[in-house]
Amino acid sequence: MKIVVIGQGAIGLLWYSHLVSTEHSPALLCSQRAVTTDTNMSLTTYDNQLSVIPLNIINKEQLQLADVVLLCLKAYDILPALKQYQAYLNEKATIILCHNGIIAPNDIHAVLPKQSVLTLLTTHGSKKTDNFAITHTGNGQSQLGKLQQASEVEHKTLTTILNQALPSVVWHNNIGYHQWIKLAINCVINPITALNNIDNGELLKPQYQELIHKICFEITQVAAAENIKLELQQLINNVFKVASVTAKNCSSMRADFQQNKATEIEHINGYIVKLAAQHQLEVPQNSLLYQQVNQHYS
Repeated sequence: MKIVVIGQGAIGLLWYSHLVSTEHSPALLCSQRAVTTDTNMSLTTYDNQLSVIPLNIINKEQLQLADVVLLCLKAYDILPALKQYQAYLNEKATIILCHNGIIAPNDIHAVLPKQSVLTLLTTHGSKKTDNFAITHTGNGQSQLGKLQQASEVEHKTLTTILNQALPSVVWHNNIGYHQWIKLAINCVINPITALNNIDNGELLKPQYQELIHKICFEITQVAAAENIKLELQQLINNVFKVASVTAKNCSSMRADFQQNKATEIEHINGYIVKLAAQHQLEVPQNSLLYQQVNQHYS
């Protein structure tokens, strides 16, 4: 099976480097802004072992040969990338989207109306240390599920392949529920750590407990309006679990702040604020975080 990873960020390189160890030799498609003269990448594993991995970099025309295309991109780059590469995709290729936040399914369907599209949620931590060098900073797990038109054979095969590469990967028939769980975790960890310039583990301190509770409560209310039932205490526990496991990690939004890059706030707290407005709900804490992150760049 020919697998192409699109995206040379920390998570894209993490998946690429681990897929190399399987029998499905992957290829990497980089953005035009990337320096692609490198022939190898380096991976520092979670147990601090250094591996040098050959790079198989392709161009967009070669996408036609791919059976599976895994997009590991910022949420705001997903739709533009799908539009850019749409004409080069094999009609039978399975597309897997890996990003923070939530993108409206209708927007994805509008670009790829006929193809199988899956989503991959992951809690693995990865830090980019050079153009093609990463450190696996947090050993997490991943969840795979169908957004549109995936067969049972597809999901079993792809779950097995991804699990062999970077365990553990579990298939979920109701991936929408798990998207909301991950969204809630991102809504807490990303903006708070970015605005306060702190590692994830700092969120376990008492001064953040009330704010975390309020953010999560607002999310449960918006989710309920979308017919997604989230249990408040379980949501809070999930946030604390991820903050604990990734205690020494720098969140992606905090890294964006440090590098003066655009953030995914529109698809995280901004997504909650937008849905809340549609349902005439008040979400003051999520709204405030959304405003503060945007004000950071003004």
